[in-house]
Parts: sequence; structure tokens; C-alpha cells
Amino acid sequence: MKAAFVALVLLALCACAASTRHAITLPSGEDVLVLSESDQSFVNVSHVKKHIFAVDYISAYDMDDIPALRKEASEVFDYYRERIDKGGFTTVGLAPMARVAGSPGPRDLYGRPIVFERGADGQWMMQP
Repeated sequence: MKAAFVALVLLALCACAASTRHAITLPSGEDVLVLSESDQSFVNVSHVKKHIFAVDYISAYDMDDIPALRKEASEVFDYYRERIDKGGFTTVGLAPMARVAGSPGPRDLYGRPIVFERGADGQWMMQP
């Protein structure tokens, strides 16, 4: 499980993202800047095929405010829900990001990946 999570984080931060930066408006009316979206498929170390949709975005919240980040991630998930369901994904990795304090570089970001897994019953669950 830990190796699969590490692979997910690496995929979420992959520079080979399928799309470029754009703003989205969440159901709450909040806007976030999407940095990248990617769609990856692979077989993990447990020989389970994974089909992952990953989104990196600039969060409106402090990276230490876990409840707010999880709520925001739920809204980002809802924004993409139709695409996620139609895409047949098994995992969704959302990475709320923030700029490193005092850093001028556009790539100086850090984040807290939040993962959703589709259960055997087809229901999505945010992982703890």
C-alpha cells in the first residue's frame, strides 16, 4: 500500500501532465488554479492494475489546515466527478499545493496529496 501511495504521489507531480494551467470554480464558488491534470495507467507492486486521474492545484488554504484541505479536495473531486466516472478510474490523486515561503521560483511548490479510491461497490472513499 505504501509503495502504491508513493507511486501515486510521483505520478501526481509528474511533469508530463496532459493539460496546462487554468482556473476552475468549485461548487462553493471558490476558484482554484489547476496546475496540471494527468491520466496514468500501470500495474502496481501487488500486480493490481491502477488507472489514476491526478490533479495538482494551488490551494486557498494553509498546508497545515488538514480539514480545510480535505473539504477543498472533496469539492475538486466533485468538479471532476463526471470525467472521473466516465474515465473508469480506480484512483484519484488530488494535490493541493502552496508556494514555498520566500521563494520566487514558479516551481517552488509543496503540497499534501489527498487520495480517493473506488471501492469494490463502486463508491469513492477519501483515504485517511
